[in-house]
Amino acid sequence: MDTWPEGIGHMGVEIGAVFASRKELGESGLHKQQQAGIFRAGSEFAHSIVLSGGYKDDEDYHGFILYTGDGGRDPDSGRQVSDQELIRGNLGLYNSWNSGFPVRVVRGHQVEKGPTSGYRYDGLYTVIDAFKEPSIDGPLIWRFRMVPLSLDDVTQPKESEDLPRTAPKIVRTTVQRRVRNTAMISALKSLYNDTCQLCNLRINLQEGRGYSEGAHVQPLSQGGPDVRENILILCPNHHVMLDKGALLLRNDGTWSSEDESGEIYFHRKHRISDEFIMFHQ
Repeated sequence: MDTWPEGIGHMGVEIGAVFASRKELGESGLHKQQQAGIFRAGSEFAHSIVLSGGYKDDEDYHGFILYTGDGGRDPDSGRQVSDQELIRGNLGLYNSWNSGFPVRVVRGHQVEKGPTSGYRYDGLYTVIDAFKEPSIDGPLIWRFRMVPLSLDDVTQPKESEDLPRTAPKIVRTTVQRRVRNTAMISALKSLYNDTCQLCNLRINLQEGRGYSEGAHVQPLSQGGPDVRENILILCPNHHVMLDKGALLLRNDGTWSSEDESGEIYFHRKHRISDEFIMFHQ
């Protein structure tokens, strides 16, 4: 069974449980926000969403959700009047996409696939894509493609559903992974401003955010500890090369591969232990 950061997961609530009101839903711990559709609880990641018909751009096929982010909507007319920003709940879902951590989905009675009354917990979904595009009304909105984490983690539709061609197929899978200290890795990414310590590449994403990966010099699968002294912040290419043995790290702070070489950049607050470099060698 996967272990996730605090606040992520079923929270001890059975899939299919129905709550009479948003207040009762909040008291269950599933979704504590009384109004907002995205619940984040101060975390880096989104914990849950509620589908309640607030955004007309939402598309819900049960086995595939195209969810609209928060913000920019006129509360009286329901029209999208301004562009959405990558902040608050939207940022939480964006980080859930990057991390792969699942999000609880609750459907309200207001939507076609919801319960006849109240709010129903429909299980865990994974964010598989995040992007901006014009809304039906014109201003830009954030969109999040979401699919069930697994067939065992969601309520099943009573009858087969016709998914759009853009929806990926759902398969039953069993996953095992070692738990990583996401807060520590996020802190290191911030320390290096998402810049690769080997090639100085920073991948720029939407809204000026960067993308980088935390790479364990001695892999977790081979007994490596999840500590700062065992982690480099790398671009995806050099992360793969490190994992596959296609580059060499040296104790003098240099590195090389078949086609390139250079110095490993270290911030004054971070170093790699010689113990892990020796294991790598």
